[in-house]
Amino acid sequence: MNFDRKLCVFEGFTCEAAAMSGVGGGCPCPRGSSECSMEDLNGDTVGNLNQNTGKPPRDLSVNRHSISSSWSESESNMNIIGFKSSTEEKSDFSLVLRSGSCSDKGPKQYMEDEFICVDILSECVGPGANLPSPAAFYGVFDGHGGVDAASFTRKNMLNFIAEDAHFPAGIKKAVKCAFVKADLAFRDAITLDNSSGTTALIALMLGRAVLIANAGDSRAVLGKRGRAIELSKDHKPNCTSERLRIEKLGGVIYDGYLNGQLSVARALGDWHIKGSKGSKSPLSAEPELEEIVLTEEDEFLIMGCDGLWDVMSSQCAVTMVRRELMQHNDPTTCAKVLVAEALQRNTCDNLTVVVVCFSKDPPPKIEIPRSYRRRSISAEGLDLLKGVLSELSPGDASRLVIYNKLLQTPSPPVFPFSMAGSDTNTQYSSKLSLSTEKTIKCTGIPFQFQSHLYCSCALSSEHVSQLILEKKSASEALECFRWASTIPNFVHSQSTYRTLIHKLCTFRRFDTVKQLLDEMPHSLGAPPADDIFITIIRGLGRHRMTRTVIKVLDLAYKFHGSPSLKIFNSILDVLVKDDIDMARDFYRKSMMATGVQGDDYTFGILMKGLCLTNRIREGFKLLQLIKSRGAAPNTVVYNTLLHALCRNGKVGRARSLMSEMEDPNDVTFNILISGFCKEGNSVQALVLLEKSFGMGFVPDVVTVTKLLEILCNAGRVMEAAEVLERVESMGGILDVVAYNTLIKGFCGAGKVKVGLHFLKQMESKGCLPNVDTYNVLISGFCGSGMLDLALDLFNDMKTDGIKWNFVTFDTLIRGLCSKGRIEEGFSILDLMEESKEGSRGHIGPYNSIIYGLFKQNRFDEAAEFLTKMGNLFPRAVARSMMILEHCKKGAIEDAKRVYDQMIDEGGIPSILVYNCLVHGFCQQGSVREAVELMNEMIANNCFPIPSTFNAVITGFCRQGKDESALKLVEDITARGCVPNTETYSPLIDVLCKKGDLQKAMEVFLQMVDKGVLPDLFIWNSLLLSLNQERHFH
Repeated sequence: MNFDRKLCVFEGFTCEAAAMSGVGGGCPCPRGSSECSMEDLNGDTVGNLNQNTGKPPRDLSVNRHSISSSWSESESNMNIIGFKSSTEEKSDFSLVLRSGSCSDKGPKQYMEDEFICVDILSECVGPGANLPSPAAFYGVFDGHGGVDAASFTRKNMLNFIAEDAHFPAGIKKAVKCAFVKADLAFRDAITLDNSSGTTALIALMLGRAVLIANAGDSRAVLGKRGRAIELSKDHKPNCTSERLRIEKLGGVIYDGYLNGQLSVARALGDWHIKGSKGSKSPLSAEPELEEIVLTEEDEFLIMGCDGLWDVMSSQCAVTMVRRELMQHNDPTTCAKVLVAEALQRNTCDNLTVVVVCFSKDPPPKIEIPRSYRRRSISAEGLDLLKGVLSELSPGDASRLVIYNKLLQTPSPPVFPFSMAGSDTNTQYSSKLSLSTEKTIKCTGIPFQFQSHLYCSCALSSEHVSQLILEKKSASEALECFRWASTIPNFVHSQSTYRTLIHKLCTFRRFDTVKQLLDEMPHSLGAPPADDIFITIIRGLGRHRMTRTVIKVLDLAYKFHGSPSLKIFNSILDVLVKDDIDMARDFYRKSMMATGVQGDDYTFGILMKGLCLTNRIREGFKLLQLIKSRGAAPNTVVYNTLLHALCRNGKVGRARSLMSEMEDPNDVTFNILISGFCKEGNSVQALVLLEKSFGMGFVPDVVTVTKLLEILCNAGRVMEAAEVLERVESMGGILDVVAYNTLIKGFCGAGKVKVGLHFLKQMESKGCLPNVDTYNVLISGFCGSGMLDLALDLFNDMKTDGIKWNFVTFDTLIRGLCSKGRIEEGFSILDLMEESKEGSRGHIGPYNSIIYGLFKQNRFDEAAEFLTKMGNLFPRAVARSMMILEHCKKGAIEDAKRVYDQMIDEGGIPSILVYNCLVHGFCQQGSVREAVELMNEMIANNCFPIPSTFNAVITGFCRQGKDESALKLVEDITARGCVPNTETYSPLIDVLCKKGDLQKAMEVFLQMVDKGVLPDLFIWNSLLLSLNQERHFH
């Protein structure tokens, strides 16, 4: 993307990006705190996401308003919304971004939504990214099954986009890849509980170009002079395009739910549905993209989760936001108003709303010009209708059928709807007005074609059901249903009733549902089917109306006499999620007492409820109850109990329980092997692996990766390699994460070249390495001193099209500088700055340069380089300079206080800071504090240089602690640091003064063996000690 020109180019369109300035400030953190660290956004959170299984309650609401520009007073009143501005004067369009947000947990017990607002994108990706102005990033993540997936995606999505090789030139590819990477990274980060998922809706603004990416049922709506323009599509399983994709991949849609479990067709996470990585799943994480170029008519953008859109249409939201902007001109107030309105309308979900304004001024007043022209259907109108048809997307299948039916039907007589001087036409118009208005709402057919709606259309129940599902409110769905009843030769079916009831349940219209049930026997000639009662049960369950769910049983008795077991099981399934005790009571009183015998599904539901509440003891009792009835518990019941045992650390008992199973499956082995891996018991994990192989099962790639990791951490890398080969020989599919784990193990064991062999092996098997693969190998070669091979790999990355990231540069610069190759380190640093990787607040590589200079006694150059760093890291350098100044004055306590502040702010001190503090503490006799600082240095990958060790050794010797000094010399020698004369001098001197000449001679001989030449001070100490001993004898 060429931002030097006055054009901002997305793939497929171009927009002006000149003469724009982005404003907005504040913390990009969605928690609304101005004190959060950028590490929260840019930190490495992929590695460990071991969230607790419990989901603590969140704050009731979270608000954030980001703005750094003033604006004029808002106008107080707003006219009817239309399409023409009251003024014809055109002003220069200057894009100014302001955002406001609000979230609320609503009627739910926990808050599972997350969001992010970054009004100034360059602060996150660095000014060197060459982005147009303004550039911003916004996202809404609607979590389910816990907040883990939403929180992980919010923290990492922007990182994945900015680090992609296509960013910013190929922004669409970068965003698509980022969604998939976030999905896979979350899978690698989670533990046994993999049921958390999230939808993801983001808006990336670069100049006037806006890219919307959506996976799920959150929605982005553009406010365009009062009109609502939907920029994203709700990915519901019943949507035609999604349904075709799901069915093609072997998925099933039951009662509007994907595989009977999930109400969205696209989401990140939910790996309990997706299965193992590498396999195609009906649940997709790939986003749909929409790109637009903003004009002066575009006023604001609304992004919200489905909790808002379930109870409010897009046009209603745009109208409310525009009204509030005209009155208050505050996007935060607009977000709060939308959330409050949704709560007033009894939404059943969490609520999150982000409002982004495109101007610092409030929207202008709008008038609707009165039209005196009279319209009728005509040949020109039919041509226009054909044009409408040609612009329909393939997803509008049901509406397309209706339009085509209308066109294929012979045209009725053309009557103008209110032509002056025609009483007949006027009467005809008045009769049609009400029904055509409803028809327009139901089908979206242009008003001038309403006379064609009285033609005979052979619509199917599937078409009508699809139209009902597309409605944005309960009233619209009901009107569409009634409208279909007026079409000749069309008769409603159980399917259309079930679809309408599902829609009504979504909006809590249960009174209307009961009326529909009562009319069904008359309109259909048959009572409601089981599926309709199950739809009602699930609708009540989504709204947590648990006690009302039980009353559905009375309705089933009313219409069926004896409800089916499916209805009982559906009620039970809702009850266990909310109150296991109520579920058990229902099973005893409503099922067992009435002679209803449960099946495997019934017991599976009960076991799930008990295990979700960690009532493992009662789970075993249920197991015995099943056996006492002469039935054999199925594999699902056993696996549910096994999972609960492993989750609670009772893996041994789970292993014993597995021996009772007649038919364990691959899920059984995955649960137990993962459980033993979590405990670090590689022996039992390997035994179970062999048993699974013997039964023809191959654990999934996640389980195998966990096993490889514990073997490599124990140094058993050859066994890990054998496991990998066995899994592949059994037909298992391994991914890049598994190979990276093994390569990291070999590098950690010092066998870097073997790791390089596995890199070539994975490429030959079609598993392409990623940047992490190369980073592990580069780190291994640097740690082994094979810097030339590390540089070769660094160059290979560019050849193979793998983009260097910060870890790549940081690892290589640290390796080069630690071995004294400072000039090459400077060259890599220059490359890092050119690639914009060094502009994200990472000070590590710069500290490595200072370390290398300091190690070569180039102290003046190190101090000069530290001063130059002030432009990139002003706060860190300022703190460092204060510490050096305090140490120079001997005010060590003040220096330590500044150091603590630096650490609390997330800063990483350089070796200059550490060295000054260690020398200062040793000089004032605080050797213990100096040793603690040295340990912190090593923890921060900053190995002390000889002068630092010498200061501590001298400190020990001054205190007469020669044993501690000797241990320190042995330790630094074992770590590869070569002591010098200054190391041994104070040690030999203190031993001689204590009269331990024999020990002093031993240290002296060790020094000579290491090639260290004694200085005059050492000779004097030894000779003086020898004379004293001779005089004594």
